[in-house]
Amino acid sequence: MRINYIANWDSNRKTTWSGTTYSLLSALKEKNNVDDINMNSELNQFLSKINLKIFRYVGIDIFYKYIQMRLKKIASNQSSHQSINIQVHSIVDLPKSYIYEDLIWESLAWIKKIDPDSFEVSGFQTVNDKIFDYRLAQQSRLIGNDKIVLSMSHWLTNFINEKTSHKAVYVGGGINTPSHKTPFESRDNQTFLFVGRDFHRKGGILLYRHLISSKKIILMLN
Repeated sequence: MRINYIANWDSNRKTTWSGTTYSLLSALKEKNNVDDINMNSELNQFLSKINLKIFRYVGIDIFYKYIQMRLKKIASNQSSHQSINIQVHSIVDLPKSYIYEDLIWESLAWIKKIDPDSFEVSGFQTVNDKIFDYRLAQQSRLIGNDKIVLSMSHWLTNFINEKTSHKAVYVGGGINTPSHKTPFESRDNQTFLFVGRDFHRKGGILLYRHLISSKKIILMLN
């Protein structure tokens, strides 16, 4: 299979999105012909920031169409037109696209409405309401109903298919550590490893309390 792999790469490619973007690319390259397409553009980033500020204070979306035009040109110049497109997050409105996501703004809006306590530790609770709604509409428009979301979780897959007009399939998050490093028979079933930059938001406290109450061994890295 030939794939256009479309992503916004950081200067350190291996740490982009906590390593997820690079790990997925490496896995896809093992059995596919992959065109690695870097959508990162300083001009687009600058225009996006200006656009958000204008929209927040004036309510006018000035640069969106121009930014999308530039993004399509960047993708077209680097991609094979006979390939399928895999985007890491919803970046550009391209046909035949699969979009790899761990979250969408519509799911955040739903949580914000039905479970405000959880939303308060989501990491998005400080986003201005007008910008929140703008991001939601922008992403919803990009995904549309002609693309498929490759979802990291069963929960998000079910949410998208049941509560939105989009389509999703579950693919999981995968791991970037070879499973053979620790043979299953050598595991003691008593050690948990928690790795996350946002300990509270990712449930570190809940895990800690559960393990203490069940007298499990704890190893946590934050």
